[in-house]
Amino acid sequence: MRTVDDIESWLLGLELPFERVAPTMWVISQDAGPLSRVVLFLDEGVAWFRLKVVELGETHPTALYRRLLELNASDLIHCAYAIEQNAVVLVASQVLATFDSAECQSVLDAFAVAVSTHHAALADLLSER
Repeated sequence: MRTVDDIESWLLGLELPFERVAPTMWVISQDAGPLSRVVLFLDEGVAWFRLKVVELGETHPTALYRRLLELNASDLIHCAYAIEQNAVVLVASQVLATFDSAECQSVLDAFAVAVSTHHAALADLLSER
C-alpha cells in the first residue's frame, strides 16, 4: 500500500507546486496553466483526482451533456468528465495498492491534455444558452 510519503515524493519529482491541505489531501497548482488546482486525495485505498474545468450557469444546454459523454468515450483514457456542484469537472481514480509515480503522471497529463484541447469548445457550448 502506498503511503502519504510516497505521494509527496512523487509530487516533488513532478516539479509542480503543491500544498498539503489535509492529512491525505493535496492541491497541485500550476499558475495559469491547465493544471491549476488539481485536488488529489486518498480515501479507502483509492487515490482520487479532481479538477474544476468550467462553471455551469443556471441553464445547461443539452448539447453540453452530449459533448461531455462523447469526449468521455473518444478522447479520455485516464479520466472522465462529470458534473459536480454546478461545475464541469475532470475526475480520475487509481487503486492505491498498485498506484505509482508513472500513473500519477499519466492522470495529470490526461487532465492537462483534456483541458488544453476541450476547454474552449465546452465554454462555447455554455455561451450558446
